[in-house]
Amino acid sequence: ADPLMTEFHEGIQKSFRYLQKDKEQLFRAETLRTIEALHILRRTGDIPRDLRQIDRVLKQMGYLLSHAQKEEIIQKEDVVISDRFAIVLQAERIYIAPYLRMTMPKHFKEACRLAKIPQKIRPYLYSLEVDPSEI
Repeated sequence: ADPLMTEFHEGIQKSFRYLQKDKEQLFRAETLRTIEALHILRRTGDIPRDLRQIDRVLKQMGYLLSHAQKEEIIQKEDVVISDRFAIVLQAERIYIAPYLRMTMPKHFKEACRLAKIPQKIRPYLYSLEVDPSEI
């Protein structure tokens, strides 16, 4: 290994820099928007990558997903985890928010429907007093 390192050290260093950049790209969550604990991520269409994004956000929020919960997210795409977090996968977006249950006015629910905000995310959005058309 010593002669190899001596002769090709610059090329090997360059290869490691490329690998590091690839690693950073691979594990970076593609966040579209964050409003307090509501995270809206870009859905990549690559299931393992999407799961890594979800896992990373939930770890930042202090929660660790089990393997069974990850499988449930893949299968259902609209789940509540441990009665604490709502996770919804749409065609182009992933929503992650604390799960709340509350009564909302009809005009707010209609505004959410028009803005295509998932039902499980709406109560948290309402609790923040955020206009759904701004999402």
